[in-house]
Amino acid sequence: MIKAKKKNETVFYRGFDDEGNESRGYPMFLGKGTFIMDDSLCTPFEINRETLCCWTGKNDCNGNPVFEGDIVRYNYEDFDTGEKVYEDYLVQWDREQAGFCISTPRHYYEDGLSGMEYFEVVGNVYKTPELAEQFDDVRRGI
Repeated sequence: MIKAKKKNETVFYRGFDDEGNESRGYPMFLGKGTFIMDDSLCTPFEINRETLCCWTGKNDCNGNPVFEGDIVRYNYEDFDTGEKVYEDYLVQWDREQAGFCISTPRHYYEDGLSGMEYFEVVGNVYKTPELAEQFDDVRRGI
């Protein structure tokens, strides 16, 4: 398994193998196989093609890279009640807009990645199905 990269390193793609192990780097397609080539090790790791996701170019509030298919959380204080609450969003690629967007289970936001430094990655559609199921109605091809 490839360990997460440091904040200042460029991460282009992420994928998971059939056991759920994560790899990051550059995609390679050899025959029927899909691989991630880690740029520091130059070792290809086979992944499940459906899990290949692109880095959005943004990082979350902890400096973690945000990928297509990630579930990000925005924590805030309710203006009326003063309660601390949160809302989860799904990061997606919008083919029609040719850009990344975010969705809640009820709303879709174009150009939703501005302010990503205030969000936290809390999971993704492949590793945390209990978080992903709330987005079943708004998923766009992930």
